[in-house]
Amino acid sequence: MAKTYDYADGYRSAGLLQAAADHLSAAQTLFKDENVEHLDSAGYLAHLGVELMLKAMLLHTVREFPETHSLEGLYGDVVPHYPKAKLRGCERPYRGILIALDKFYALRYPSLPESPGVSRGDWSAIKLFVDRLREAMPTELRKEFDARGQAEKSGRIVLDRDHR
Repeated sequence: MAKTYDYADGYRSAGLLQAAADHLSAAQTLFKDENVEHLDSAGYLAHLGVELMLKAMLLHTVREFPETHSLEGLYGDVVPHYPKAKLRGCERPYRGILIALDKFYALRYPSLPESPGVSRGDWSAIKLFVDRLREAMPTELRKEFDARGQAEKSGRIVLDRDHR
């Protein structure tokens, strides 16, 4: 049985969603950057952002999330609790980006045999999938995901200057 994490471990849906939004914002910036060497980082951050969205949704509903990085597995756990997230109608493009995003996890280390290719064009499909997940969230989660420019995140202060 896979290890799970919950509120007792210090996790909060709001904190996970803030981190998810930040990772996805950074991924978007890197996907649009002129330097192709940033695309691996963009892909990995996109994976991480979607992973944290899914884990926040599970934490909010079932009060825990599994220790996994499999987006397909997490998505499969989310759908029964968030029917609007189900990939209806245009399932093929969503399923395709979910599979691609799952492979982007391998981008955390250089030159693994399973490391996928990443292109600038991947962002538009990722954004569609993220928007689908966002729309499936209850209003309170959506508000947390949409919150921007917060100086405090998960109990720590984020500064734009050296504070040491």
